[in-house]
Amino acid sequence: MGGLLYKDFVAIRGKKLIMITGIALVIYTLLRVIFPGSLVIPGFTATNDNGEVVSMFDVLFWYGEFIVLFAGCGQVNASWYRSSEPDEKKRVRNYLSALPLCKQTYVAEKYIFTAITAYVCYSVYMIWHIVFSAFTAESFRGMNLFSLIAGMAMPLFCFALLQAAVNIPMLLLIGREKTKLILTGIVMAICMCLLGFVLFGNVQALANWDVDAFMTWVKAHEFDLLLFTVVSPVITLGLYYLSYRITVSLWIRKEVAADE
Repeated sequence: MGGLLYKDFVAIRGKKLIMITGIALVIYTLLRVIFPGSLVIPGFTATNDNGEVVSMFDVLFWYGEFIVLFAGCGQVNASWYRSSEPDEKKRVRNYLSALPLCKQTYVAEKYIFTAITAYVCYSVYMIWHIVFSAFTAESFRGMNLFSLIAGMAMPLFCFALLQAAVNIPMLLLIGREKTKLILTGIVMAICMCLLGFVLFGNVQALANWDVDAFMTWVKAHEFDLLLFTVVSPVITLGLYYLSYRITVSLWIRKEVAADE
């Protein structure tokens, strides 16, 4: 198991990712210390709903959290796909399929590696959020937007794991290229639906979307959203394990083709 995990770690260039992430965290922390939310520069401010002056540094760093959050979720999805490339090129999967005792271990490693990636990416995001929160001004802290992104983090990472729970079985059972074709077809179908909505749908409804009403709804349902955040990891892990058990049962019976 350890050797398989290290193989996938090398396949996704784990050392390079760790180095880039560490440097980014150090640079971000230094910038946040130099430009805290309490630093107010004339002409670089905004006013919140309560009439309080908000530093634009808080707003800029807050938008930076979105980038970190979605980049982390993207890395979770990329981990299972990129780690499969050397398996098919070097016939690793074909070799392991001839060893019955290794089949279950190989499938388990794919799921464990993806879960570890999700945990690490979520931890990096939380460190980023803690640094952001430590130097945030009270005027921005009182805004609903401050807690909105932190509440989105856990459900988004759970969604990334659920995507992996659907995609890993396809990757193992039908191969990387066929999985790529299926995912490309799904993305194209979504894009066509969006294009159809833009061309023929009521786009004006989006322009009239009331952000304040949405934030009021979020505030009124804080307990429900918190409960969903707490329960979602449990449900996700249960479905993730179910996906693993189904994949193992099918993988053990699968005959690997000579060209895989």
